[in-house]
Parts: sequence; C-alpha cells; structure tokens
Amino acid sequence: MGAAEEYEEHHSHDGEKGGGGGSADEKGSADGGGGGGAMEREEMQLYTEASAFQGAAVVAMIERHDDDIGEEQKILEITMEDGVTMSLALDSGERRLNELGYRQELKRSLHFPQLYATGISMMSVFAGVVPMYGQGFNDGGPAGLIWYWWITALAVHLIALSMAEISSSFPTAGSLYFWAAALAGPKWGPLASFITAWMEFVGLAVGHAMVSYYGVTILQVLILISTGGANGNGFMLDHYEVFGIACGVVLICCCINCCSIRIVSYVMLFSALIQVLGAVALIITLPLVAPTHQPASFVFQTFFTNDSMPSPAYSFVICLMVSQYSLYGYDGVAHLSEETKKSDRTAPAAIVAALSTVTFVAWLLLVVFTLCIQNVDDIFASASGEDLPTTVTNGMQPVIQILWDAFYASYGSGLGAQIFTGIIYTSFFFGTVSGQLGASASGVCSSP
Repeated sequence: MGAAEEYEEHHSHDGEKGGGGGSADEKGSADGGGGGGAMEREEMQLYTEASAFQGAAVVAMIERHDDDIGEEQKILEITMEDGVTMSLALDSGERRLNELGYRQELKRSLHFPQLYATGISMMSVFAGVVPMYGQGFNDGGPAGLIWYWWITALAVHLIALSMAEISSSFPTAGSLYFWAAALAGPKWGPLASFITAWMEFVGLAVGHAMVSYYGVTILQVLILISTGGANGNGFMLDHYEVFGIACGVVLICCCINCCSIRIVSYVMLFSALIQVLGAVALIITLPLVAPTHQPASFVFQTFFTNDSMPSPAYSFVICLMVSQYSLYGYDGVAHLSEETKKSDRTAPAAIVAALSTVTFVAWLLLVVFTLCIQNVDDIFASASGEDLPTTVTNGMQPVIQILWDAFYASYGSGLGAQIFTGIIYTSFFFGTVSGQLGASASGVCSSP
C-alpha cells in the first residue's frame, strides 16, 4: 500500500472516531473557512514524507509546528506498529532527500562553521602554492604567477557556483556521481555516473597521495635546515624514508578519520584556524622581516619563460598548473551534505565561501613570497656531483629558501623560517586528513 493510500485509510478512520468529531478537513473549515483543503493537502504531504523516511512501519501521523528555533520547522509525530510514538524533525535538507526518494542514513551533526573549515582544509592554503611555486616562477615569471592565478580562479569559481546550485537541489552523500546520474536522465544516467565515479576515484587517489608525499618533502627540508642545511652537512631523508613516512602519515590520517564525525569536525576547525592564521601571520611578518624587497615592476610586470619551453603559449598553460593544483577539492564539501544540518543551504554556502577564502589568501602568499625574494639565483641554486651546495635547501624548496634568506639576513638565524615551515607542513597533514574524509563520504578510498 502506497503512502497516499495509507493516508486515505488512516484519514477515514480518524473521521469515524469520536462519533462526529469530524475529519481534518471539517475541522479546518470550522477554524478558517476554506483553509481545510490546504491543511489536508499539507498533512498528506507530511504523511508521504514520513512514510518515505520510515517505510511501511508508519501507520499514523499528525502534524504540528515548532517555532522555537526562530523559523518554521515541520515536526512529524509518528506512531509505529508497536504503538510507540516518536517525534521526527525534518529540516530542509532532510525534506529534500525525501522528495528525491532517498532515505536518510547518516546523523546530521555538522553546521556551517565545520563545513566551511573542512572546505578550507580540503583545498589547503599552502598545499598548492608551496610545492608548485618554483615551477610557476620559472615557466611564467613572477607576473605570470600573480596574474595567471586569477584566470584559473575565475573559471574555478564559475564551476563552484554551478556545483553549489546543484548541491542545493541534490544534498546527498557521494554527490558527484549521484548528480551525474540525476542530471543525465534515465537513459544516460548510469553511464554518466560510472564515468564520473571512476574519474573522481583516480583524481582523489592521485591527488591525496600527492598531498601526503609533498608534505613529507616539506618535512624533509624542515629537518635539513634544522640540522645545518645542505651547505652545512645537515641531515636529509632519502627517497625510501620519504616514501615510508608518507605511508605512515596516510595511516595516521586514516585513524583520525575512524573517529566520529563530530570529533573530526573539530579537527577540521583546528586545521582551518592553523592554516588561515598561519598564512595571515606569514603575509604580515615576512615583508616586515625581509631587509630588501623586489620592486613592484618585478612582481607585477615581469614575464619570462624557461629556455626549455617551446613557446610562450605553452609556458602560459604550464604556469596555470600552480593555481589549478591549489584551487581544487571544494567539491568535497558537498560529499558531507547528508551529515549537515540544512544541507541544501549550508553546503552551497560553504563551497563558495571556502573557495573564495583560499583563493584570496593563497594569492596574497604568492605576492609576498615574490616581493621578499632576496636573491633570485639563490632560491633555485642546486649543486650536484662533487659540487658543494651553496644554499640551505639546495634548490629543493624555493619558498623555504625565501623564508630562510629573509630571516637569516635580518637576525642571523633561520628559526623563524623553521617555525613557518612547520606551519606549512601542518597544512599538508590536515589536507590529507580532510581529503580522506571527503573521499570516504563520496564512497571512494584514497591511498598512496
């Protein structure tokens, strides 16, 4: 028996009870003239929602409203077959799931701050800027880094706005392939969903492994500069040690994600706080510490290409990789929709807000790093063979060399560079945690 038929049967029984107590429609007419029909239709809609949520166990339902939360919210009082009465509050996200015929499975405990923080952590303020800075600088020059960034940012924001709109209509876990199936229609939906799911799997598996591995290379340089540097016989991890630590980091992040979503959400809040405040502190501190600065013409007007680039157009495309690698992962917010209160509104807002925050803060980092270069040759200087290194990083991480040169030139010590490098590494670590969180919510596993 369908929900509508159950409603009609239940409604007729209610009218017979009490010997003239009247149906809901008659009561509505007595209270407000012709409003009974509207009340009956709304009650039937609520009954259908309750039936979709609880299945055949629902045998009776009444409606009431709760205005204590500051807005109208539907509360369903459901009498189960065993006679137990329960109250079920459906927020807008849950009601939308019911309309889609999708049964609520996960507990909703996330709010906008947790979802916003998760989005920032998934994209990670430093994870794209730091490892890709040297390549972008060589391929497009400082001005290429600065201005090409906004070309990608504009395109990515248009995609994010589209995803935000779709997520408001389909606030489901495993968002992307569910969206593909729904938007492609019955004929092409299975194929679209299949292709989308496998593309997402490959992207998540490779992308999150890269975040973990790149993070350990940052840790490798942190250990190097803390033990004397490449030009002072500092200790450097070899390739096997880097890979082993990266695998260990992935396992640690898996253990964190085995905790409840409430605990993980607080980890994400801490992650976003560390990343944003650390980036802001770096943006303010580095220009104040650096004894000299590059002229504005160098930062904003100097384009050049590497000799290995066949053409300026090719150089332009390669330089775009810096921003492309930095501004991805925001769709992971939508994967958590089913665990978010009022997800049809919260998830879209978190997608756009997190992307906008990372876009602006990371761009400021690019400007500050370029502005505070003390010697362009030093940040890429590397020695091989029997040649002795002349810099502490030996060309491994240009951004860390920029930090070291600025602090060492002013204070004769690289302690400040070590502290900020540690903050940069935490961005990669929490990026791995959040990446696994989004992948698990989408039904895709991630490993190196």
